[in-house]
Amino acid sequence: MQHSSRTDPLFVVVESDSIIRADVAGLIAGRLAAVRVPGLLSAARCQAITAALADAPMDRYDESRVFPVVAKFGPAINDHRGAGELREDYWDAAHAAEKGWSTLGLADSPRKLCLAAFRAAWPDVAPGRRQSRDMHVGIVREINAGLQVHFDDAVREYAGRLLDGEVVAQLAFNIYIRVHRSVARPCCGGGVGSRTTRSCAFPTGTASTSR
Repeated sequence: MQHSSRTDPLFVVVESDSIIRADVAGLIAGRLAAVRVPGLLSAARCQAITAALADAPMDRYDESRVFPVVAKFGPAINDHRGAGELREDYWDAAHAAEKGWSTLGLADSPRKLCLAAFRAAWPDVAPGRRQSRDMHVGIVREINAGLQVHFDDAVREYAGRLLDGEVVAQLAFNIYIRVHRSVARPCCGGGVGSRTTRSCAFPTGTASTSR
């Protein structure tokens, strides 16, 4: 099902039962602005993830870059950027996050579930690699006061040197696992939504697919 904005008919949002290859291609080509997949994770699974994350070691985005304050669990690549390069301390943060995920007691990792959902549509999807090492996939964020309008561009920010492979497109993928009651249509994917209480984010640059 497609929906167009009243103010911009070219801002087309698709709602789907699953992630499909044609919709991902539409996002990459600019034919679609966002894709919603409301049933990607069940309500029961979202509740289990939320409960497990209650004990997760949260920190914050670099407050000199991100305001209002946003709590997070997992490394944000731009918090480890210096002079257009990814600093080596990123790998320490990634290792700590991997260890943290392993202690949450979740039967099914939400990160694996999401990669599996993408692979069902695009089998080549895998974590991006830098210096022959897998990048960390998946950041949990608490966005209680909103975010400033912004865009991320790994090619510009890292002079095309973030991943071993060529970056040909950049997408944002967010799972809203808990939202404020004022949000009428909680959604998964595409970065569409607001006033999230807690979301799992998979920032572009940490996952890649062949061209």
